[in-house]
Amino acid sequence: MNRRTNGRAFTLVEILVVISIIGILISLLTVGIQKAIETGKASKDQSRARQLIVAWQQYANNNGDQCLPGYLSPAVQTAWKVKYQNQNGQQLAPELAQTYGWRLAAFLGYEYDPFLGYRDTAETNLDESLYYSDMEYEPTLPAAFAGITGLNGAGLALQPGFGYNAYYLGGWWNVDPGIGIPAFRFRDAIYQDNGANVRGKIVARSIGQIARSSEMIVFSSSALRPAGLYIEDSDTYPGAAWSVPPRLGATEIWRMGGGNLQGVDLALFGEHDALSAMLAPSPTPAPAPMQAGGLEILVQEAAPLLRYGANATISNADGSTGLVNLRDLMDMRRWANGATTPNWSHGD
Repeated sequence: MNRRTNGRAFTLVEILVVISIIGILISLLTVGIQKAIETGKASKDQSRARQLIVAWQQYANNNGDQCLPGYLSPAVQTAWKVKYQNQNGQQLAPELAQTYGWRLAAFLGYEYDPFLGYRDTAETNLDESLYYSDMEYEPTLPAAFAGITGLNGAGLALQPGFGYNAYYLGGWWNVDPGIGIPAFRFRDAIYQDNGANVRGKIVARSIGQIARSSEMIVFSSSALRPAGLYIEDSDTYPGAAWSVPPRLGATEIWRMGGGNLQGVDLALFGEHDALSAMLAPSPTPAPAPMQAGGLEILVQEAAPLLRYGANATISNADGSTGLVNLRDLMDMRRWANGATTPNWSHGD
């Protein structure tokens, strides 16, 4: 007769059960650690967004309530006789000051982290920040920026972690060839308000003009990307210095994914994306179009980036920050002062 004693050996089944339980516990622990790490990163990202919005408000306080211009071409800088410096007091090339980064950096003591802390590099100095082209597919920079990618400081100028709502706050400024003086885009745009045509009043040039400051996006995690469908964003994806709403004027720029994926260039998904394999050509066509989530970019632009999870980090004109999903980001009232409906648009 078999007797059970305290010193008996474990059976193979018991050992396998213990190993399974340990494996499950390790998996749960790993998921918990990963979740805690992601939560910590998202919190850090909101801290950066908070620092940026405080600096943006400080700029307005020092400049008669005026919003920081979204874009200043070198010709406008010359016409306005404005020059900018790096943290060592050296004059910047006007091309580096076209975007907001270098013009706002002084209000943050030229700290590296609020602008480029998302980067997984040893770089720590804004003056020496570089433009990185380590993406699987490289977007084509607008012509105004293409010549500065090799300059020290181009990282801050072109790839900060947060893009400014540059078209609808402060204005996108160029010298208008028709009138020969600086002018911002959409200054004469026409839109519908309660059935009547209204001209202008789209771009907020001062904080006092912003009608819904607690909802108006000033900064959003952003990236410049070619047209295509993006299922999942990388936390270290290079940022962009501006961010655009789903529509610019009457042009649709981006929308939530979920449409027909047939005919999409599979190279856009990257060789490591599982969806790429799912969509690979097969001997027989799929019986029905596939559907997917994510962000669909219709025209190459700097669009919101979901850096840590399913939400973009944003900061609003009233100084608040938060995480916003793509559905809420599609509301044009979050971007343009004159917007009256979520699907609002206007003439160019």
